[in-house]
Amino acid sequence: MNKKGFSITEIILVLALIAIIFGFSALYYQSSQIRSDLNAQVNLIVNEIRLLRSNVISGLTTQPTSIKLDEDKYIKFFGDIYDPENENNVITELPPTIKITDINLNQGEQQIVFQSPNGITENFGNFTLKSENINHSITIDINEIGTINY
Repeated sequence: MNKKGFSITEIILVLALIAIIFGFSALYYQSSQIRSDLNAQVNLIVNEIRLLRSNVISGLTTQPTSIKLDEDKYIKFFGDIYDPENENNVITELPPTIKITDINLNQGEQQIVFQSPNGITENFGNFTLKSENINHSITIDINEIGTINY
């Protein structure tokens, strides 16, 4: 007798292989998305810091511009002392998969202050943006004259 078609074992085997391939691709997609979020946040915070420094150097503001680093957010503010009650503070929340860790700034501070008119900072050092989910981190270095490397 000549049967045409697939046996139940062949169908189950093919479905199992498809499920395994789909599972691996979903994991890869998730880690790629988190890595993309981390890179985007690094670029965003670096550009924000560069803009703060540029505003001081260009004379757009005569007062210091600053950024305060917390584990799950960073806050931009004017002046050299952070006031949490100031309405002009700009708070940027990080995605839940990304944290600011290992803040190693000069003078043990958690804020970077750019002084007018030359944009230098006494709070130079580095900090790290890290994703625990994929165990990947990027360290951002700020030197005495306010330039950034990462």
